[in-house]
Order: sequence, then structure tokens, then C-alpha cells
Amino acid sequence: MDEPLLLSEETISPRPIIWRRWKWIGLIVFGVVLVLGKWLPTPVSAIGKVCGGAVILNLAFHGFRWLKNRLFWRVRNRIAGSLIFVGLIPILLIAASIGAALYLLAGQLASRIVEQTLGRYPEEIASIHASLAQRADPSIPGRLSGDLPPLLEGWKEAFPRVAIRVAKRNADGTFAVVWRHDPSSFLPGTGEYPAEKWLRPDGTYKGMLRWGRLAFLAVSRPLLRFPGYWLDVSVPLDSHIANRVFRDRSIYVGFAGAGTTRVRVSNNQVRVESQSPGIETEAEREFKSMLDGLENRRIGDRRRKVTWASVLSCPDYLSGKEGSAGVAIFHAPVEPLYQAYIGGAFDQGKVVLILAFILFGLFAAAELISLVVGVAISRRVTKSVDDMYRGILALQGGDLSHKIPVRKSDQLGLLAHSFNQMTGSITRLLEEVSEKKLLEQELEIAREVQATLFPKQLPRPRGLEIFGGCEPARVVSGDYYDFIVEDEARLHIVVGDISGKGISAALLMANLQASMRNQLLKLRHGDPDRLEESLAGLMAGLNGQIFANSPSGKYATLFVANYDAENRTLCYCNAGHLPPIVLHNGKLSRLETGGTVLGLFETAHYQAASMVLEPGTLVAMYTDGVTEAPNDADEEFGEDRLIEVLRETGNRSPEAIYRVVSERLMSWQGTLKQHDDITLIIAKIS
Repeated sequence: MDEPLLLSEETISPRPIIWRRWKWIGLIVFGVVLVLGKWLPTPVSAIGKVCGGAVILNLAFHGFRWLKNRLFWRVRNRIAGSLIFVGLIPILLIAASIGAALYLLAGQLASRIVEQTLGRYPEEIASIHASLAQRADPSIPGRLSGDLPPLLEGWKEAFPRVAIRVAKRNADGTFAVVWRHDPSSFLPGTGEYPAEKWLRPDGTYKGMLRWGRLAFLAVSRPLLRFPGYWLDVSVPLDSHIANRVFRDRSIYVGFAGAGTTRVRVSNNQVRVESQSPGIETEAEREFKSMLDGLENRRIGDRRRKVTWASVLSCPDYLSGKEGSAGVAIFHAPVEPLYQAYIGGAFDQGKVVLILAFILFGLFAAAELISLVVGVAISRRVTKSVDDMYRGILALQGGDLSHKIPVRKSDQLGLLAHSFNQMTGSITRLLEEVSEKKLLEQELEIAREVQATLFPKQLPRPRGLEIFGGCEPARVVSGDYYDFIVEDEARLHIVVGDISGKGISAALLMANLQASMRNQLLKLRHGDPDRLEESLAGLMAGLNGQIFANSPSGKYATLFVANYDAENRTLCYCNAGHLPPIVLHNGKLSRLETGGTVLGLFETAHYQAASMVLEPGTLVAMYTDGVTEAPNDADEEFGEDRLIEVLRETGNRSPEAIYRVVSERLMSWQGTLKQHDDITLIIAKIS
């Protein structure tokens, strides 16, 4: 017998065969292509890479499947994975989205602060412009009188590099610089002053201008005391302005000129990439040097910061077209942003902040509760599944006493309770099977014992051929037949049918047989002239015994006959049994004389009769199992069909007739189970 298959990961999910010969070949080809690729033709190299890619993809697929089967074989791991994918990952994505949104918002706020700060500086430059306009030399138009350095000393802290120009407007509308003061030399050449490109309709300008890679703040207005002359005050957008922004707003800022660099900004660093790979311009080197100083100062500041970049837009100095003036890169500490937009006297910002904290707290509490509930449910489910798994293993190992703990009164608890009931039912079923086996053994013994009660050999009286048999519907039979030989000329034939089937009928049959044999032995060598009276008295005595010694409602039908070979006489008595059929030369008669069934009434009267049997006479004695055998249409075999078979086979031996009747009965019943015990005795006078 095959051994039982134990449950395990290997039996449920067998390990696949990963390595195949083609994979080894593909990896070898791929390795050869990697080593010798530059010497191989392009098609060969491509094919080798495709082979290697296919092998690597296949191995990755098998590796993923192995990892999935290894990690998620347990239900606990599957639920934990579900919690991670359904609960934790969305939380992380939401948190990342919120973080990104807050980062973008902080960058935009910082950019706005920088733009507002840079927007105020032209106002201060306008103040310088107003002061300088008062110094116009009335004797020499286009010049400023007095000593300028002492005048500009008061503005040195705010704007260390200030350039001053006086331009005259020509008749064609263009401008020409007639006087300049530019100690830092950052302005364009003397003759380059295309103010007509970017002056406002009122003839003034205040804001930012771009010249090449340089961006600067400029205020240009006409000198009212000298018509046709304009005064221009400019300040470069350089590290001094960056320091000013830091002093004013605590924001680290650096400026990159337009068209000079490609700047990549992250929260950790600012990286400058050359637009021409391998070639670094001087502008890029200067900007990197400025950023290095900015980074050094920023690293020393331990406050939380937001790194951002903002594009500066202004008119072009030469063409007047609006365009990019470069990029402002800044690191804005979070504190100034908070103070500027949420703290201080900004009550609406405080309310928004409080609402944000409340919502975040509610969200965090809900997620925490959900996580706790999810973990508790998963532990409950996985514990129940583990208990069930261990219970099945114990059951598989034959331990029917193993019980699963019923932890809760929910569906899982009901499942555990049902499993415990199932093990109890299996225990009872095994006990019943054992009892059934024992009963079957006892029935087999009873069958063997009953078989000894039936005739072991056929009698051979003179002038009579006889054959009989019994086919029980169950292990033991309630039908009874017997041949009791008195001497070589006399034979007692008995056929009976006990009501019911099975053990009770078999026991009553055994009792009837014992009584019958005892009574018939008393008739041995009796007066032949009083044989009928003796048979009738025998039936009456048996009726009293069965009535007294059997349960209420139990009875038996019985046919008893005595055959005398000397005069071919059959003396019989029929106690409620189906009358035997007698056939002679095509004539039909029945042996009906007798009385009621045995054991149903306390007293009963019986009669006996005798009949002379001529040579060739056929006698068939049977029980109701023959005539009441049903077919698939629930039709009974019937006495007429039995008589028809007897007529067809009347010239054959009793044994041959018995075989034909048995075959007809089996064919009639088809696949149906035998309905009742079948007993048949065929006697033929020779």
C-alpha cells in the first residue's frame, strides 16, 4: 500500500526545474559576446546579446516566482504582504505626495520671497537716482558735480557696486552715453546704450535687465533740469546682492547668467553641468565658485532648508525683448517661510496650520487604528489557519484526539469547532467501521453455520430425482429447505420462509429446523395409514412452539411432504406457503391443502393430503423470492413465467431446470439488487 502523502510546501508547490541546457548555451554565448564583442560582426554580437537577455529574463522570472512561493507560501505572509500593498504602500505614497506637495509649495513660497525682495531693491536704487539727479552740473550738461565716492559711501553697505551713466537722446531717438562712473566695469561699452529698446512709454525704466550672461538692476529716468538727458543707475546681480538677500530674508541665493550653464537642483546639492561636454567656460567656473561659497555657508547652517531654483525674466539690454535673465538658485530655511506666511500676525495662516495639524492627526490616528485592527485580524486569521494546518497534520498522522482551540465565537471559531466535531465524527465512524467489521465477521460465521443446516448432499430415493438450492439476499437467509431421509424408500421434503430477513429470520429458521427435524424423527417408522394425521399434528405443534418462542408478529410459512417410493405417494401439509406446482402431461395442479402460517396464532388447525405421482410428473417447490423478483420497471417475475419455464424445460433433469430458472431470474432482475431470498426445489418422478 502506498504511504500517505504528507502536506508540505514541497508537495503542494513542487520545485520547478530552472536550469535547462539552452540556458547554459545562452549564457556562454552572451559571455563570449561581452568578451569578444568588439572583434565580432555586428549581427553576431546582436544575436548573442538577445540570447543573453532572454536567459536573464527567464532566470529573473523563475527567481521572482521562487521568491514569491518562498515568501508567500504561508497565509500569514500573504496577509502581511496584502497589508503592505493595500495599507502601508498607499500611506507611503500619500506621505510622499504630501511631502512633494509641501516641498513644491515651500519652493514656490521661497521663490516668491526672493522675487519680492529683488523687487524692492530697484526702489532703493531709485532713491540713489533721486539723490544723484540733484547733483547734475548746471554749467556742463551731462555731468554730475561734486565728489561722487563720499556720496555713494552711504549706499555701499546695501549696494557695494554701483554704476552711473548719463546718456543723451539723439534726434533719431537713439541714446549715447556722455558720462559714466563704473568702478567695477561691469556695464557695456560707452557707446552702447540702447535705452529706446526697453524704456517705458513714459521714458522711465525700473527693474532688471540682461546683457549677455550678466543680469543687473537698473533705474533710468530723464534729468528734468536738462531736457534730452537721462540718468541711469545700475547694480549688478552678483554675490553682493545674494548676501543682501541672505541678510534680509535668511535665504541663501546664487545667480546664474542666462545661456551659460545647466543647473540641476536637489534638496541635498546644486550641480552645474556644462552645456558643452568636456569644455568648461569661465562663466561656468565663476558660477561654480560662487556656488561653492554658497554651499559652504549653507552646510554650516543646521536649520531645515528647501532647495529651489527660479527663472529670472527681464528685457534684453540690446534688443529689449523679454527673455530669461538666468536662474536664481536658493536654499531657503523653513523657519523664515513659516514666519513669513504662517507665523506672526497672519491669523489666517495660523488657522490653516492648525487645521492641517488636526487633519494630519486624524489621518495618523485613523491609519494607526486601521493598522492595529489589520494586524489583529491578520494574527487572528493566520493563527486559526495555523491551528487548522496543525490539526490536519495531526489527523493525517492518525491522532484523532487532537483538538483545535476555539478562540472566538466567530466564523473562524465555528470552523475550529466544526473541525473538532469532524474528528469526533471520524472517531465514531472508525468505531462503527470496526463494529461493522466485527459484525461482518460474525455474519460470516453465521453464514457458515447456516450453510451447515442446509442439506450437504442430495438424497437418492428410488424413482425420484431431486435438486434444490437457496440464494440468500443477504449474508444469511430466512428461507429454509431440508431433505430428511427416513430410509431408502421414504424422504421428507421441507420448504419454509421466515417473515423478514437477516439475522432474526436466520435465527428463527434455525429454531424451526431444529424443531422440524425433531418432530419428523418422531414420525419415523410410524403408521403409514396415519401419516396425514401425523403431519397435521406436527404442523399444529410447530405453530405452538413458534408462537411461544418468537417475537410478536413473527411467523413462518412451511410446506412439508413425505414421499413414499414404494407406491409413488406424496403426503403433504401446506402451512400458508406458496403451493408447489405439479405438472404431468401438460396438466397443472397445486398442493394447497394445509392451514394458516405458523406462529401468528396461538392455536391453529391443519389438514394433510396425499397424491399419487405418475412417472414423468414434475414438482416445483419454491419461496416468494422466485415469483416476487422485480425488474427495472418494478414488475414481478410472477407464477405464470415460472410455469412457462417449467413447461419449456420439463423434459430436462431437475438440476438443469433449476439452472434455467435461476438464469431467467437473474436476467429479469438485471442490475437490480436481489430483493428477497430465493429458494427452489425441483423433483421429478422417474
